[in-house]
Amino acid sequence: MFRYASQRRIMNPEIFYQRYIENDFEQFYVQKRFEDICKQFLIMKNQQGEMEEPFEAIGKYYYDLPKEHKNGEFDVVTKDDRGYAFYEAKFREAPVSNAMVEKEIQQVNMTGLYCYRYGFFSKSGYDEDISRSDVVKYTLDDLYNEKKLTLKIIDRAILAFVWFRLANQTSLTATQKMGRGWSRPS
Repeated sequence: MFRYASQRRIMNPEIFYQRYIENDFEQFYVQKRFEDICKQFLIMKNQQGEMEEPFEAIGKYYYDLPKEHKNGEFDVVTKDDRGYAFYEAKFREAPVSNAMVEKEIQQVNMTGLYCYRYGFFSKSGYDEDISRSDVVKYTLDDLYNEKKLTLKIIDRAILAFVWFRLANQTSLTATQKMGRGWSRPS
């Protein structure tokens, strides 16, 4: 029923985690959930009155430009009284560059929708100073703030991963990395 169940029963937890869990967890599970985390983060900021312009709708935006033979999606889009704000979630090892930001903005502009703000969430930060006044940047440090994140909003494994990325990685045991028995050190 569970993949690698027999190996899990007979192997050392650290070795089992390194061999069967670590890569899949970060490359597949968390990567797919990162957009959801970013969306929930924006919703929390909106509910707490921390958005510059409170939004009334949030979701994804899919576009299809048949004449140009292009289509795609934007990870998180909000709508408010001023228009639209587009956010991209970049769960990559490499930092987000200015060229990547400009490429994403160009894609948004091709859709013809009025966008007054562009946002980026980056797992690995930013390698250059992006000094556009219409761009807002978030990192993992922004997403993890013990006063804002709750287990109610983000499931335990994701919260553990975010904390894991920010904490001293060598001090965690395999059991804590997999989400069981996880607790915040004092």
